[in-house]
Amino acid sequence: MANISKRIHEEEKMNHSRRPGRIWVWAATIALTIGLLSWGLPACSAKTTEGVKWYGYEEGMKKARESNRPILLYFYTDWCTWCKKMERDTFSNPQIQELLTQGFIPIRINPESKEKIRVDGKEVNAADLARNFGVRGFPASIFLESDGSPISPLLPGYIDPDSMGKMLAYVHEKAYQKMTFDEFARQRS
Repeated sequence: MANISKRIHEEEKMNHSRRPGRIWVWAATIALTIGLLSWGLPACSAKTTEGVKWYGYEEGMKKARESNRPILLYFYTDWCTWCKKMERDTFSNPQIQELLTQGFIPIRINPESKEKIRVDGKEVNAADLARNFGVRGFPASIFLESDGSPISPLLPGYIDPDSMGKMLAYVHEKAYQKMTFDEFARQRS
C-alpha cells in the first residue's frame, strides 16, 4: 500500500511539475493565433480599395483599347503584407484613386488564383501571366500602353502614395516620351 501511495504521490508531483509547461504552451498557442489573425487583417479585397474599380485582365485590356487609356497592371497575393499595405495606404489614397479612375485602366491580378486568362487567343493561368511579365515577388506593378506594350519596367515592391502619384502623373502626361522618370520627379519636387 505504501508503494502505491508513494507512486501516486510521485505521479502527482510529476504531473504538477508539467502543468506550468502545458499552460505556457497553451498561452503561447493562443497568443500566436491572435497575432496571426491580427497580422493578416485587413485582407486584400475590394473593400480596401473601394474607390478604385479594378478590372480583370481580359476586360481591362479590352477597355484600355477602346478608351485608349494606359494600364496599371498590379500583381498581388492574399497573404502578402506589403500588398495589403499598398492597398490600404496607396490605393485608398483619394488623390491616387482620382488619378487612377480618370486616367487609367487599373487591372489587378492574383497569380495564386485558379483564374484562366485569355491572352492573344491562348488561355493561360494567372501565374503564367505574372511570369511573362517577370514577376518574382509581390506586390509588383507595371504600366502598359493601351495596346499592352510596356511603358515602364516591372516595378517590384511597395510603392508609397507620393511615389505612385508621381508615377501616375508621369504616365498620364506621357512625360516618358520626353524625359526619364528621375528628371520628371526632380521637376515635381
